[in-house]
Amino acid sequence: MATTPDQQPDKPNDPPTEGGEDESSHKMTSKQSIAELAYRLWNERGRPHGSEEEDWLEAERQLAANAAERWDAAAAQTPEKGQSASSNPAG
Repeated sequence: MATTPDQQPDKPNDPPTEGGEDESSHKMTSKQSIAELAYRLWNERGRPHGSEEEDWLEAERQLAANAAERWDAAAAQTPEKGQSASSNPAG
């Protein structure tokens, strides 16, 4: 039986957890996050009939963009190879 957006709980999107997750757990969390955000998007748009795929794809896009931003921010804080975390580039 397929799940429709109106069967999803209306709660905020939880940030992904770090460490200790196996791949199947991560995929389930991702699908759950997408489903919850898609439901919120659908709800915010007045619950139009027949927009499940549109809402799902938009939720995937938004979550991917958020993940990329977090990845970029983490990479910017990581010292480059050859530098220690306590290195002072100014002096």
